[in-house]
Amino acid sequence: MSLLERHRYMITRLAEAFQYPDEVEVEKMMLEPEVLHQINNFFSASGPTKIIFTLESTSSTDSNLTSKPNTAIGKQAQQPSSPPVDQNGVIVPTHKLRIFIDEMEYVPYSAVYFLKVKKGKEKDEKFAIDPSKINDGTLSFGIIRSPLESLEAVMRCVYKPLLQEMGQDIWGQASAEQKHELLTSVDNFTRGLQESIRSITGGLELKKPDDRLEALGGMAASDPALVTDSLNLLQLWCNKIEKYLDDSDRSRWETSDSGPDTELDYWRSRMQRLTSITEQLKGKSVKLVISQLSGASRFAENDQFIDFQRVSSLLSQWREIDVQITEAANEAKDNVKYLSTLERFFESLYGRDVTAIIDILPALMNAVKMIHTISRYFGTTERVTKLFMKISNQMITACKLSLNGKDMADKLWDKDLPTILQTMEKCLQLNEQYQDHYRQTKEKLMATPKGRQFDFSETQLFGKFDLFCRRLLKLMDMFSTMQQFKSLELQRFEGLDPLIAAFKEIVKAFRAKGHDLLDFHLNKFDRDYVDFNVKMNELEISLQQFINRSFENIGSIEQSLNLLKNYQAILHRDKLRSDLESKLTIIFNNYGDELSQIEQIYESFKHNPPISRNLPPVAGNITWCRHLLRRIEEPMMKFQGNSSVLASRESKKIVRLYNKVAKTLIAFEYLWYEAWCNSIEAAKAGLQATLIIRNPEPNQSEAGKLFVNFDQELFQLMREARCLAKLDISI
Repeated sequence: MSLLERHRYMITRLAEAFQYPDEVEVEKMMLEPEVLHQINNFFSASGPTKIIFTLESTSSTDSNLTSKPNTAIGKQAQQPSSPPVDQNGVIVPTHKLRIFIDEMEYVPYSAVYFLKVKKGKEKDEKFAIDPSKINDGTLSFGIIRSPLESLEAVMRCVYKPLLQEMGQDIWGQASAEQKHELLTSVDNFTRGLQESIRSITGGLELKKPDDRLEALGGMAASDPALVTDSLNLLQLWCNKIEKYLDDSDRSRWETSDSGPDTELDYWRSRMQRLTSITEQLKGKSVKLVISQLSGASRFAENDQFIDFQRVSSLLSQWREIDVQITEAANEAKDNVKYLSTLERFFESLYGRDVTAIIDILPALMNAVKMIHTISRYFGTTERVTKLFMKISNQMITACKLSLNGKDMADKLWDKDLPTILQTMEKCLQLNEQYQDHYRQTKEKLMATPKGRQFDFSETQLFGKFDLFCRRLLKLMDMFSTMQQFKSLELQRFEGLDPLIAAFKEIVKAFRAKGHDLLDFHLNKFDRDYVDFNVKMNELEISLQQFINRSFENIGSIEQSLNLLKNYQAILHRDKLRSDLESKLTIIFNNYGDELSQIEQIYESFKHNPPISRNLPPVAGNITWCRHLLRRIEEPMMKFQGNSSVLASRESKKIVRLYNKVAKTLIAFEYLWYEAWCNSIEAAKAGLQATLIIRNPEPNQSEAGKLFVNFDQELFQLMREARCLAKLDISI
């Protein structure tokens, strides 16, 4: 039967899955009668709903085959230059397709499945597939790889991104902490799968001996050819195991920025591999080879076909390797046992909450101290130094995540400036606390001089973190400058627009350079940062001139202080802050002049002060003196918060003048209040008079009329009482 379009489609998919460069060999395998029959049965309406393809190697002994390299299948083999052919040039497959309809007998490295897609309203699975069509949507296709690798890929590439991108409407009532806990669990599970895959795929498998060795039993020691084969096999074992034991290259496990989890992963994987080797050494195959060579060494001197010297040398080498493997396995187990105590800190270290890391520092430092002082193998200066360096690396990574998450490096410019500055402060605090706890632990260990000490190089331990923090200080300077100019822009000071525009151009030019702001290894940022500061200094000179002009146009001390307060809340750069401090001194000296003016005003008008309209005399005099007192009192309350301004000799003169004027004004108010209180008794005399009287003058036109006899001083007294009450003066 000829192959139709659907068969061609399946051949293409199989060639891709099994990594055949040429579809011809796959076509040859599919044309096998049994394979083609099962495929056509799958296409029929009564056929199965799924079909699974795997590859099995064929052992061909046909002498007509031309010898060629083995055909590569999957990722575990090497691709040949061309497939094997017979004498007629026809391709002969070195593998055959095996088809499963129901359950698979074993789990292959890779498999390809085809499924019938349900169709119709009732989604009936029993339908025929037209082999001449390929785009009717009745067939779906997929690849099954190694189960662990497939599961790891699905967790890492499907479920984790899906969970991260889910909106709040899908999460429902789940809190941020619960979401973080779930994502952390997914990460831990994925990491466990990766460790298992590495331990399975990277193990050392010892080659099996000749099957005749077990059949001959004790007679195998007298067979020179078999003894030679066993010697070669033992030599191969020794070379492989020694090479593995001497393998100190960790480049595939870690990078210069690796965290502490890589240390635990390495020793856990090494323990698993060494355990695998140890189990093989205890196996029957190894015991047969050692038993045979041990027997051969007893009578090899009398057998010219057996190299006695080589047998003895290899057996001695094997015993040494056996001891080394045991020691290496014990080392790996011990290191895993102690390093596992750090796993409880990984959730915080591998998160993005800097505060949470600060909270675990005491317990983390105690755990590292225990590893250093108790662990038999890991507690060396070199290994604990490396562990501290990896902890520092992970803290730096956590700080970067807290600042910019997993966004592109350029997105840091667009973050909320107050939040970024606050987070950077937390990162600096983390470095400070980290080193403080280290030194405290070091001092505690020094109390027991006979034990192991924290005698590590602090430059190695904290050098990278210090470099990172120096970069953060520069970024804080830049971002605080950006924040102060944004605040100035919001204040809408008249005439400041050109300076704001110039600053935006400076920031735009710096951002255009494309620096990764958190990559503290790049020195080019530092050079551009110096250039940024030079431009900022020039801009600050213009800003200082603007500030000076703004103070020149204000005559009131209180307005000057309010303007100064606004500038102090906005401006943070040292040069501008020092300039504002000098402005405060100038304002205070002007305040001294204003005190003198108020003293002169008091002396000039104390006998006849300007009284507000409709105010009685006592309330008017008190209101006038209170107004003068408020003019000198409110600025002085603001000056009191700055002790440096009040410390100079000239300032002390102003303070004395203030005390004098304030005391005089308070005394003025008290005298008027006391005089009013004394006048109350005199005004009460008016209450003794008859309230209604008849006009006693008989000659006047109003003679005999009734009049209200009310003293006007009583009206004045009541008005004063009402006004004084409004001034919060007790009556």
